[in-house]
Amino acid sequence: MCREGTQTYLDRLKKVSRHSGPDDLVFCGYDGKPVENFNKTFASILSRLKLLDDRWGKRRTVYSLRHFYCTQCLLSGIPVHVLAKNMGTSITYIEKHYSHVLTVMQARELRTKKFKAKA
Repeated sequence: MCREGTQTYLDRLKKVSRHSGPDDLVFCGYDGKPVENFNKTFASILSRLKLLDDRWGKRRTVYSLRHFYCTQCLLSGIPVHVLAKNMGTSITYIEKHYSHVLTVMQARELRTKKFKAKA
């Protein structure tokens, strides 16, 4: 089972792909063969789109997609324990590497909570 919207995205890819048979790869080269080096392909595509470096000048990698995914999931309110299981990592790892995101979420939650005054 995939996340909401993923199937729609995969269906869109299938429509534009020359390789959309039941046994074809979802992500492949123009010839339908497996991509040999995702890092090189990813860098090439981002370079052509002038997106290879982020706004701080740091080079984007395939692994940066994992970071983006985790950050967006946390910001959208997915519980840490659910995300950790989904990503095949520990809650401790997420808390250690994404504490800045968790802090933003906690601050947002504290700002929006309404407390009743005691009479």
